[in-house]
Amino acid sequence: MRLVSYNIQYGKGKDGRFDLARICAALQGADIIALQEVERHWPRSGDVDQPAQIAALLGHGYHWVYGPGFDVDAGHLAPEPAGAPRRRQFGNMLLSRWPILSSRHHLLPKMGLTRHFSLQRSVIEGVIAPPDGPALRVHSLHLSHVGDGDRAPQVERLLQLHREAPLEGGAWCGTHAETAWTLGLPPPPMPAEAVWMHDGRHFDALRPSVDPVGYESAEQVLELRRCHLRAVAEMFRTLDVFVFTLGLTEAWVSRLDGTAYPTAAGTIVGEHDASKYEFKNYRYNEIMDDLDVFLMLLRTVNPSARMLLTVSPVPLNATASPDHVMVASMRSKSVLRAVAGDFAEDQWGVFYFPSYEIISAHPSRGMFFEPDLRKVNDFGVNFVMKHFFKAIQAQPT
Repeated sequence: MRLVSYNIQYGKGKDGRFDLARICAALQGADIIALQEVERHWPRSGDVDQPAQIAALLGHGYHWVYGPGFDVDAGHLAPEPAGAPRRRQFGNMLLSRWPILSSRHHLLPKMGLTRHFSLQRSVIEGVIAPPDGPALRVHSLHLSHVGDGDRAPQVERLLQLHREAPLEGGAWCGTHAETAWTLGLPPPPMPAEAVWMHDGRHFDALRPSVDPVGYESAEQVLELRRCHLRAVAEMFRTLDVFVFTLGLTEAWVSRLDGTAYPTAAGTIVGEHDASKYEFKNYRYNEIMDDLDVFLMLLRTVNPSARMLLTVSPVPLNATASPDHVMVASMRSKSVLRAVAGDFAEDQWGVFYFPSYEIISAHPSRGMFFEPDLRKVNDFGVNFVMKHFFKAIQAQPT
């Protein structure tokens, strides 16, 4: 599959000439094309409909959608054809050799500045159906040119769109009594695996062990997930301190959209498919980047929130890496411990509590583990909590 992303700067080349034909010549042969800074009815680019011209120049083999972030009246610039009001637009375009099953146009956050020119930015999303694989969700977008203060909330919005898309469903979902809405067709997909099946029951792919019995329908799973996420959002808005335990670096991720799953499909529920999932062992910088983004998002809704990090002392029971499980476990815990320590040192309001060291360090001689040397026994839990409450100068209730 050949994908191209190209900021065409409204057709203007380095030589100062506006020439859509030479741009389209460079795009020939691509399967999916994401274009930015595409405009309609601007005097500087010849008052033309650039999306329509690009589609015509590339030929009838391409499906396309266009989403303008900047959209204002242009009737005063030139006489309007009868019955055809003109709009001056500036935005993003998505083209595909394969059908674009549905599209959505999302506006991104924008600050009302006075000393800098600031445009309304947006992202055009398309669900594309290649002939030899599952549907893909593709975005064409352009973030703000002003600075990081403008771009950070736009990135947060993009992450939110990615998380919520599977919950929202496609352009339409459910049923309607009038087939004029659906034309008798099934709802368009919104790719990102959300539900796994096992023995005829449905399970949340992101929380596969939350209910060992499962549910009768995928709709029940998604509704319960929405309920859970609403509760989590409320928790983030109202908490004082968020205690988070880093557990392991190994994960299974979707080859289609990068979704990370808490367990491999097929271990608890679902079916493993090597074409859909791949093993990933997260590295120090990747985990640190995720924590940076999480803390930024948390303080967007709760500026005074603080974090307390710990590392789980429970070793890996198995590994998908080529290493022995003991080596894999030591690597995983070492990476997480290094991340937790550096993150706590670098960030205001982030602290580290050494429950990992209390349980696992050699002075304890393994006395805090059950005979399987994996589960922490009650004595170990009580010992850790005693030191925890002492450290914060509080008594257990």
